[in-house]
Amino acid sequence: MRAHAGTATVTLQVVDHGPGVPRDRWGEMFQPFQRLDDRSLQGNGLGLAIARGFTHAMGGTLRPSVTPGGGLAMTLTLPIAPRP
Repeated sequence: MRAHAGTATVTLQVVDHGPGVPRDRWGEMFQPFQRLDDRSLQGNGLGLAIARGFTHAMGGTLRPSVTPGGGLAMTLTLPIAPRP
């Protein structure tokens, strides 16, 4: 938990060590129905678009970054609601 500009936040990072995604394609992966170079028959490419939409609606951020040693990390940061 961190305080950011007067607001406490919680951060969750999901890390993988797969092939990663080139930085110049990070914007693309959040577009609806985008699966980049995925060849599997599962999914329709809405997951990251929905995740980012919900995150923004809650006042947070969802950002990609490079995993040290290879892969992709996604960092979700959300504000913590004040206690009543």
